[in-house]
Amino acid sequence: MYLEADIRRIFEGKRVLIAGLGREGKSALALLEKLGVCAEVATAENNEAIRAALTDNNYDMVVKSPGVPMSVLSDLCRKTEVTSMTDVFLRVYGDQVIGVTGTKGKSTTTSLIYNVFKAAGYNVLLGGNIGIPLFELVEQMDISTIVVAELSCHQLENIHRGPHIGVLLNLFQEHLDHYESYDGYKMAKMQIGLRQCDGDTFIYCKDNAELSSLVDSCQEQFRSQVESYSADDQPVYGSVSSRLPGEHNRSNIEAVAHVAQLYCIDGEVFKRAVTEFKGLEHRLEYVGAYKGIRFYNDSISTIPAACEAAVKAVGDVQTLILGGFDRGIDYAGLIDFLANSEVRNIAFVGAAGERMYDLACTRWPVGGERNIIKENDYGKIVEWCFKVTEVGKVCLLSPAAASYDSFKNFEERGRVFKDLVRCHVRHELHAHPGLSGNEVFAHDMIVGCLNAYPDCTVFSYVGDAGSSGESSDTPSEFFGRVSGYGVVAVFGDNPDFPTIALRADTDALPIDEGTVSTSEFQVVNGETENHDSPSLSTSELPYCSTVRGVSHKCGHDGHTAIMLRVADMIAQAPSLYADKNIMLIFQPEEETGCGSQKILDSGIMQRYDIRAVYGLHNIPGVPLGEVLLSGDTFAAASVGVKYTIAGRQTHASTPEKGLNPGKAVSEIIERFERLNCSADSTVTPEAPNPQSFSIIPSILTPWRNKNHNTKNDKNSQPSQTVQPDPLYSFSQSTLICVRLGEEAYGTSAGSAEVMFTLRAFTNKRMDSLRADADAIVSDVCTKYGLQMAVAVCDPFMATENDAQLTDILEKSLSSAGFTVRRIQKPFRWSEDFANYLLRYRGAFFGIGAGDLCPELHHPAYDFPDALIEPAAESFITILSNEL
Repeated sequence: MYLEADIRRIFEGKRVLIAGLGREGKSALALLEKLGVCAEVATAENNEAIRAALTDNNYDMVVKSPGVPMSVLSDLCRKTEVTSMTDVFLRVYGDQVIGVTGTKGKSTTTSLIYNVFKAAGYNVLLGGNIGIPLFELVEQMDISTIVVAELSCHQLENIHRGPHIGVLLNLFQEHLDHYESYDGYKMAKMQIGLRQCDGDTFIYCKDNAELSSLVDSCQEQFRSQVESYSADDQPVYGSVSSRLPGEHNRSNIEAVAHVAQLYCIDGEVFKRAVTEFKGLEHRLEYVGAYKGIRFYNDSISTIPAACEAAVKAVGDVQTLILGGFDRGIDYAGLIDFLANSEVRNIAFVGAAGERMYDLACTRWPVGGERNIIKENDYGKIVEWCFKVTEVGKVCLLSPAAASYDSFKNFEERGRVFKDLVRCHVRHELHAHPGLSGNEVFAHDMIVGCLNAYPDCTVFSYVGDAGSSGESSDTPSEFFGRVSGYGVVAVFGDNPDFPTIALRADTDALPIDEGTVSTSEFQVVNGETENHDSPSLSTSELPYCSTVRGVSHKCGHDGHTAIMLRVADMIAQAPSLYADKNIMLIFQPEEETGCGSQKILDSGIMQRYDIRAVYGLHNIPGVPLGEVLLSGDTFAAASVGVKYTIAGRQTHASTPEKGLNPGKAVSEIIERFERLNCSADSTVTPEAPNPQSFSIIPSILTPWRNKNHNTKNDKNSQPSQTVQPDPLYSFSQSTLICVRLGEEAYGTSAGSAEVMFTLRAFTNKRMDSLRADADAIVSDVCTKYGLQMAVAVCDPFMATENDAQLTDILEKSLSSAGFTVRRIQKPFRWSEDFANYLLRYRGAFFGIGAGDLCPELHHPAYDFPDALIEPAAESFITILSNEL
């Protein structure tokens, strides 16, 4: 351990109490146990235990965790040294630390300093209040290391040595529940400069009146060099492009510039690092554009000044979410600010929101232009926000209050808000499903969402076939009928660029919402453990299907939501299409197997140089977000066949005068069972009578797509025998429905219908299986003197991936942190994606929907909202690594 001897000297031979067992307290315990130099190490987890321990024992030292107020220790520690792990770290490593504090902006500024120094080639580490205890960095440190540390008031209040570079960004009322007065809070922050040594540098923002006044009053106490900056000063590195909105972030960037200048960091390096910095979660974080409304998450906002800065920074804020835990902060100024703003809709939350609501009612005209509500349910709040916010405007979560009345922390509050916003579109799609060929609601929702992006060209159904129209009030172009209710969107739209296509499906199934018992659910997923819930019901979901007998039981609502999220992520990162076009295909009619061909027939894809096409499907029973790949067949070929058999009906008393197909149907079902062959088997299924083919020559291969490209089909030659190839050996027939005669007791049946689904892992094997099946029925009908006819529906080709692209996909997704697994056998279900792969290179992959998710097409299935973000990230990873 670097400088271990110096740490040992601080603790050697002492009886130590660790007060508080949060992450920093646990880090302290691990360190002291590893050093083994203390006479005693004790712990106390909460304030009551701390008081009891200090009353009953005489400790030489108390190591205080940040969350423990000094008031708990002050009366009991008059003769005991009080320190913290931050204090110990600064005593030993202070010369190598750049510390940042302030009421707001410290995490963003700390992270940006780290990114700038990393870009400049420094050996730099990030830690402190940003979530990484400082002593967890020690094993990575040496004499060349620079540690950039975010430091809270709690970490600074009892330090003996300040950081080499100390930055104080601003001061506002905060943590009044922790300190006896605002002055106590301000002086805790000032320790970052007042505890510095000769040769150190203290940097502060003179734009903040509270801070500037405090620094002036403490001038004689500083031993370090004191420097100030202002957003109005000439920037150290000149004009810099940044993704961070607002004047307060311009000020923070200038603070970073002053630190970078002290280390002689090159201006171009600085500018590039700032430009590429995306910002931090929950800090004016762009959530996305949904139904034309832009959403921002500023859950870190716990004081009025932060909310005011957020409203100014984002602009066009029409709807605002305010409130939470009430710590007694004065909100009068914020209410006055909002009275003069463009904000028209405000949801007030929690006790702080209640107080703000009362203030607003006394200061704003009753029945004025503003729409205000009190509501503590974030689900209802988000629904309300979608209803009241106009297209093109902003909905902002910037609560100006703490979160711990209803949430664990501000991070949880922000994540709940983001999840509710991002799931809203999926829930609306789920509530308004459309069967294949009737995806009207999905079509309109998709087009409405895509219209928010100026760089997105949209090809969509408009009016009747052959008609065309162009929207005059949106940036998108409309080019007549794509295919039913299909939508194709292109980012970039440069004919000279190669194009990468991503595809989602939009149609629903003729299945009602339903309930599944726990035992049935366990059988579906192979689970044997007991679950708390006796049943799962989608019919009771707040967003359950409003269309009787129709619902999204294959997850296409989720697939569409994923692709819309991808569209928004692309729109926020133009560099993704700086050297290529990105095509997003929202395909209808997947369940009937004809949507992909309609997209291809529209001619839209042929206008572009398509280099690759990718698609995915959620897979229940697989850990959430785990990716499943195959370099060969991913999903089976399948086709539905209905055999209509005609005999001769007669009176039930004289069946011998008729021709009843009952025995024939029974024999057909029995012989179809022999067509089943597992992928592990090399047994040849029943060989049909070759002569029977002559009477049904036109139905041997009608299921094949008319544009089937045999040069891409590894198994294009017909055959009637099963080869040892495990992919070729698999075949499956499933009995779907049987109808015999009429429901009349006085008749002997004279007709029958038998429906099967046939499946195979290769297109060649499907040809053979179709021939075998048709020949069996023909053979049996000939035997019994019956007539037959065949109808084919829902034909699907085998989904055969490009092996090389699959290898690239595996490498890129694994590098991005995804768990990736190769499947041993193809899935038996089919996917209307194969037609794209017959014309273009590409790959189709699965992504886990969770171990306990009901199976596809089950009445209790519901797409897991938690999958939207990782699935979208998988597509963005592919785009980032393509070409």
